[in-house]
Amino acid sequence: MGDVFGAAREVMNLSQMYKYPENIDALAEIVTARWPSLRGVKLLWGAGSMGVLANLARVFCGGSVNVLGMTPQFLPGLMEFALAGAKIVTLSPRPDRFRVDAKDLSAALEEDTTLLYLDNPNNPTGAVMPLDEVAALAEACARQGALLLVDEAYADYLDDAESAFNLEMSNVICLRTLSKGYGMAGLRVGYAAVRDPELYRVCEDCGLLYAISGVSAALAAKFLPRVDFSAIREKVRYLKSRVTEFISDYDAFTIADTHPAIPIFLLTWKQGGNLYEKLMEAGIRAEAGHFFELNDCSVRLRVPSEELLEDFFRLWRGLFGER
Repeated sequence: MGDVFGAAREVMNLSQMYKYPENIDALAEIVTARWPSLRGVKLLWGAGSMGVLANLARVFCGGSVNVLGMTPQFLPGLMEFALAGAKIVTLSPRPDRFRVDAKDLSAALEEDTTLLYLDNPNNPTGAVMPLDEVAALAEACARQGALLLVDEAYADYLDDAESAFNLEMSNVICLRTLSKGYGMAGLRVGYAAVRDPELYRVCEDCGLLYAISGVSAALAAKFLPRVDFSAIREKVRYLKSRVTEFISDYDAFTIADTHPAIPIFLLTWKQGGNLYEKLMEAGIRAEAGHFFELNDCSVRLRVPSEELLEDFFRLWRGLFGER
């Protein structure tokens, strides 16, 4: 924590705080250095990925806009478009593993589809659509005259080669946040690559001025290069394997298809009942299924940190017994 406070003191020059935030070229250079394919591509900034989504919804607003999504996925992302007046259509996958692939979504595209919203990795399942499938989906969208919005909030846990930032297609908008893998949710920094110049111009005209504070931009630029994602990914894989193998020994539960390096997964209680309330009362934090338009039998779980792993096992055994 000393490094954080020291950096804050370094960038928070109170004598300069009267100024409006300057441009964030330093932060943009760090992002584009990570993905060389973004050189020359305009970045749209916002207060976290939600800020970017809200700005995009302001562009794609009105009753003539049709957005395709799926259930389950990050519902607030779709809600931003719904609140802007767009018509929302969702595709529901098979309820056993909650698996949706590119072919399913491509088949659901309509002639009047304006935008397809894909969170990849999926929230809440933690499942990942491979980049070649995302590319095929983008091509299907292009044939329909639709945009593909890829929300990669959890994608820092994947290899950079799997990012949609690598797709040099004008109808693809890919967005990320510093809230998940970087663990900097309080800074409220999100960004999206918008390859179509005209679309970027409209987004910039409709966007909020000074969406990111000067302090947040300076702190992010200072700390982004320090994060070792190879170590983080290895740790998450280890912890997630411990947790999912432990729960899999209990026949009463089903874990939806998920990626081993993503720190969230969707759990369903086969026998029914309000699993969310049961877990929360026992001290196991979870996200209720209704947040993702699922019933009370399903919850999203986040992989506990290593120091809390044995506590998780102890609390679970207290609820459901030994196996």
